[in-house]
Amino acid sequence: ADFGVAGQLTDAMSKRNTVIGTPFWMAPEVIQEVGYGTGADIWSLGITCIEMAEGRPPYYNIHPMRAIFMIPTKPPPTLENAARFSGRFQQFIARCLTKNPAERPTAEMLLSDPYIVNA
Repeated sequence: ADFGVAGQLTDAMSKRNTVIGTPFWMAPEVIQEVGYGTGADIWSLGITCIEMAEGRPPYYNIHPMRAIFMIPTKPPPTLENAARFSGRFQQFIARCLTKNPAERPTAEMLLSDPYIVNA
């Protein structure tokens, strides 16, 4: 997978402010340039889950600049054919794609998600 960019956060720097990366996987807070932390990686995980399930990320068929507008202003993407997938998988994706980064689960929290626990 191409996450577009990688960076390390430290205790002294809990948020990054750069906007570099592949737009389809960018979290809303990255696009809005409000600073972002590890929650942006959780958003990218949710998008990657959709890509793995459907063979393409959300908004793949539109211009990347249009996607940059849509990601922060539209509801979080969901699976196009959700009935093909378990409710646990759908809920895992929904948790990853929580718009508000303060409400988005951490990686540690996701380890106890029913989808992961029962995998």
